[in-house]
Amino acid sequence: MHFWQSKYYQAISGKELRKFLQKKKVVKYLYQRGYLSNSYLVKKLHLSIPTIQTILNELISDGIVVEQGLGDSNGGRKPNLYGLADHSLYILGIDMDKYKTRMAIYNHHNENISGTVTFDIKLENDLSVLDKIQQRAEDLISHSPINRDRLIGVGIAMPGLVDSANGVNHTYLNFSEPLGQLLEERFGLAVFIENDAKARALAEFRYGQAEGKKNVLVLHIDWGIGLGMILNGKLYKGNSGFAGEFSHITISEDGVLCSCGKKGCLETIGSATALAKMAKEGLKSGEDSILRGLVNENLEMIEATLIIEAARNGDRFAIQLLSRVGHELGKGIAMLIQLLNPEMIIIGGEVSSGKEYILTSLQQALFEYCIPKLREDTALVLSKLGDDAGLLSAIAVVMENVFDEK
Repeated sequence: MHFWQSKYYQAISGKELRKFLQKKKVVKYLYQRGYLSNSYLVKKLHLSIPTIQTILNELISDGIVVEQGLGDSNGGRKPNLYGLADHSLYILGIDMDKYKTRMAIYNHHNENISGTVTFDIKLENDLSVLDKIQQRAEDLISHSPINRDRLIGVGIAMPGLVDSANGVNHTYLNFSEPLGQLLEERFGLAVFIENDAKARALAEFRYGQAEGKKNVLVLHIDWGIGLGMILNGKLYKGNSGFAGEFSHITISEDGVLCSCGKKGCLETIGSATALAKMAKEGLKSGEDSILRGLVNENLEMIEATLIIEAARNGDRFAIQLLSRVGHELGKGIAMLIQLLNPEMIIIGGEVSSGKEYILTSLQQALFEYCIPKLREDTALVLSKLGDDAGLLSAIAVVMENVFDEK
């Protein structure tokens, strides 16, 4: 049964389409909540007991759902519990940055079952880039122990101004046809793209520190600075889908020129790119640091991870750089707290791995620039999703959208 393939549900209508959508709702609840009884599904989906039981029986026949034994009794007979079957569904997650792409296949337990493939690829407006992505993905699928018919969709987390509703990235891989449409034609599956910072906010909301919370900001501090916002329990995208361009707020009016064309943006002083640039400039001007030895005097090899490594080895210059970045980030975060009054701010990305050198100066900036009551009501934490944060973000994008009634 090609239950998840876009051609299937685009070709049906009437009662058949209605039943298909009902099935999707059942699968969604089982994915999000685990083992459930048919009576629970009746209440949540407002369907009759016979209808729910028919749907469950058909999903069992399709190999998507299995009976999981008996649940606790509420005074009567114990109810049968149902859950998703092993090997019932898979998602292809693709995590992209400007120069590198990672992909893996996950199951419904959010487990990486294929291993992660990483390869260098530059995001250019060239259709050959899509061919390379497709070929890598097909290789991964063919070498994975899965039935391709069980792939329910492809999720892509990527930088840029992303209009996820229309599958368009206005910054990268921008063609005459929507990126999502071009990839769907190649994969024969539903494809969902989202800005990387917003995708990470979804991942934190579904699987991480923001689970169960309503107002959380997620900062992804890597080569750039991304912001994803969960407001009132939902991902906030703004009018055009571009909300969260936090990296381009002006921190220093006489600062350096940013890629966006303005001067003094937070990205020019608080990102991994800025950190590496400041290190190179400092070393060229004569600063003493073990960084020289770490890159064998090839200063162009310096990146944020090496600066953090140098700081952990007691390098004064590296520690000062990280402290400066933390202070500038704190100034920007103070603005966010005063504007949005979040209950939590989660920091992730490459720069966050230098937490012991960044958080102290960041907190000092909050004390200096933020209203005390607002600051005290906001928890500042680091992401715990680890190295798989980007891929889990792509998975979250699929699971957030694939069950929509369309």
